[in-house]
Amino acid sequence: MYITTACPSVNLFIQKYFPSITKFMLPFVSPMIAHSRVIRKKYNNPFVVFIGPCIGKKLEKEDFQTEDAIDAVLTFDEMTHWLKEEEIDFNSLEPESFDTDASLRGKIFPFSGGILKGLKNQDCMNEYEIISADGEEMCRDTFTSIESGELKKVIVEANFCKGGCVGGPCLRNNQGIFTKKLEVKDYAKDAVYEISDKKIFDIDFTKYYFDRSLKPLNPSEEDIKNILSSMGKFSEKDELNCGVCGYNTCKEKAMAIYAGMAEPSMCLKYMRDKAESMSNITIENSLNGIIMIDEDTMIKEFNPAAEMIFNCKFEDVKDNPISLFMEPEDFYHVLDTKENILNKKVILKDQNKVIVENLIYIEKQKMVLTILQDVTEVERGKEKLKEVKMETLDAAQKVIEKQMTTAQEIASLLGETTAETKVILTKLKNIALSEDDI
Repeated sequence: MYITTACPSVNLFIQKYFPSITKFMLPFVSPMIAHSRVIRKKYNNPFVVFIGPCIGKKLEKEDFQTEDAIDAVLTFDEMTHWLKEEEIDFNSLEPESFDTDASLRGKIFPFSGGILKGLKNQDCMNEYEIISADGEEMCRDTFTSIESGELKKVIVEANFCKGGCVGGPCLRNNQGIFTKKLEVKDYAKDAVYEISDKKIFDIDFTKYYFDRSLKPLNPSEEDIKNILSSMGKFSEKDELNCGVCGYNTCKEKAMAIYAGMAEPSMCLKYMRDKAESMSNITIENSLNGIIMIDEDTMIKEFNPAAEMIFNCKFEDVKDNPISLFMEPEDFYHVLDTKENILNKKVILKDQNKVIVENLIYIEKQKMVLTILQDVTEVERGKEKLKEVKMETLDAAQKVIEKQMTTAQEIASLLGETTAETKVILTKLKNIALSEDDI
C-alpha cells in the first residue's frame, strides 16, 4: 500500500484527518522541494521562486522539514497581477532559452495520472492496483476505504484538485479541464530530455509524515445545545442538515464551532434568518410608513408607522388596493414606466395629513416600495410661523403709521408755535425801533 506525496494539500489532509494511514505515504518531498534542492546544488546561492497554480505550496514552504528549500512562492494569479501592475507584456519579451528543459515524464506531471506515469521503472507497479484519486471527494472516499481496510495492495496517486494541478485554484483562464490537459500534452510531446547529472542523487529527498490531527474536544450536550440555539436552531426540526456549510449535520457544525474550527456565519440558514430578522426589525421600527404594493396596486406589506398614518391595522387592509388611502395615479406611473418618484409632497385629505412620498420600483418582484414620511406637524409649524410673521408685519405697519401720524401732528404744532413766535418777535422789534426814534 502506497500513497503518493507530490500534492502538499493531500499530505496535510491525510496527516490531519486520516493520521492512521500516514504510514502508507511515500517518504519523499514534493517535486517543488526536490527541484529546488537540485537548483541549490547546481547553482551558487540562488534565489529560488516557485510559480504555479497551487495555494498549498505556500504552506509547504513553511514546513520545518523543507523551509530551507524555497525562498518564495507565487501563484499564476499573483504573477499575472504583478505583470499587469508593472505594465509588462509577457508576449512582447524577447524569447530566451531556459538553462534546461524538462523531460516528458516531468512535463506530464500536472494532470491526474501524470505522477505515476513519470516513474522510470514501471515494472515495480505490476503487482499493485493503480488508483488515481483527484478532487477532495474522491480523495476522502479513497482514504476512508484505506483506513477501514477495504482497499489493499494499491498505489494511490492523490491530487486534491480535480484533474490534477491543471485544475489548481489559481489557474483561472476560463478554460475547461480537458482543454488544459490537451495544452499540457501538446507542450510535452516534443520533450526528449532525460536526467543525466548523477550529482543530484547525492541530494536527500526524504521527508517524514506524521499525525497532525487536532485532538477532539468533548463538549457537553448543554454546550452543543447553546451553540445550536445561537444559530437559531432550537429544536430538531430547525436542524436542516443541508451540508451547505461543509459539515454533514448541524451537530457536527456545532462541534466544529466549539473546537474553534468554524463560525456560526458559515451556516446559510443562520445568515439568511439573521438578515431577515434585521430587515424586519428595521422595517418594524422605522418612523417612516413603509408599504409594499404589487403590480395590481394591492397592499402586500404595511408597517406600524403606516398603520399610524392611516389609522388602521395591516390585517384589515392586506390585499386591498392602495386607492383606499391614496390617489393611485403615481403608483400606476411607476409600474408602467419603472421610473421612481422621489420626495413628492402629497396631501391626504381624508386623514388631514401631509406626507412626502417615495415610490421605488423593485424590478425582480415587480412591486413598488412605498416610503411615506408624515410631515403634517412640520407643515403646520410652517403655517403657524407664516401666520406669526404676517401678524408681526401687520403690527409693525400699524406702529409705523402711528409714528408717522404723531410726527406730522408734532410738525404741525411746531409750525403754528413758530409762526406765533415770529409775529411776537416782529412786534417786539418794531416797538424797539419805535423807542429809538423818540
